[in-house]
Amino acid sequence: MKSMTGFGVSQKKNKNVTIDVSIRAVNGRFFDAKIHLPSEYQQFEKDIRECVVKQIQRGSVSIVVSRKRATLTSEKNIVTNLAVAKKYVSEMRKLAKTIKIKGEPTLEMLSRLSDIFVVEESAAVVVGDEKEIVLKAVHEAIARLESERLREGESLKRTLQERVALLESLRQKIYDSRDEANQALKAKLEKRAEELKLKTFDSQRLSDEIVWLLDKSDIDEELTRLKEHLYHFTSLMKLPESQGKKMDFYTQELLREVNTIGSKANHGKITQSVIEAKNLIEQIKEQVQNIE
Repeated sequence: MKSMTGFGVSQKKNKNVTIDVSIRAVNGRFFDAKIHLPSEYQQFEKDIRECVVKQIQRGSVSIVVSRKRATLTSEKNIVTNLAVAKKYVSEMRKLAKTIKIKGEPTLEMLSRLSDIFVVEESAAVVVGDEKEIVLKAVHEAIARLESERLREGESLKRTLQERVALLESLRQKIYDSRDEANQALKAKLEKRAEELKLKTFDSQRLSDEIVWLLDKSDIDEELTRLKEHLYHFTSLMKLPESQGKKMDFYTQELLREVNTIGSKANHGKITQSVIEAKNLIEQIKEQVQNIE
């Protein structure tokens, strides 16, 4: 069993570059990966995504890859915009003539104008085995992420096992109280019928009504289904692969059966157990949301 949350980092380097990779995973109903790469590594996005997909099936994943060259200096190209320079010279001469001053535009004047000279960074080039190094760093970061997710998953598993055991004990408690609840309901119906003097009016009809009401409030089927759902939920926890979606489905079914029991059985002990069971199921549901 694996948690959906975790974090992993890795760093790889050679004589030319240092590559850092970080990967973070959080809860999500479906798989969603956002990969942030430097421009020179955009060509590797497909390969990186395939590495992630092999390990992660659910959750929102963010992968950040950074690249730092070994030398801090980089080649720069200076390009002169001749058309703009000529236009400046022409306009300066017109201005001098208009305001009647002497002088010619100088190189010093032109050098102060920022849009004449353009500084361009030389294009970063991926050399040698950089792709291999990037993918190694990604694999290592994913491995560390998976280790953390497995550790958290085992902790979740222990918590769920404890809560499922408590839920089963409440189910048994409700089962043990059902006969008492039925007898209390029967006595209540008979007393009410006697107060209304219906017993002497049609005793057979009264008996039929009591049987019908007892049958309507019977919770045996719900208790049986509740036991089956708990069994299947526990079985999913034992599987080597995470079954978060299926476990989430069973928490909904558990809650459905407990709600039905609560609505059918109007009995103090059962009502108290139902309230405790619903609280437990909500806790279980919250934990399941974090399982892949």
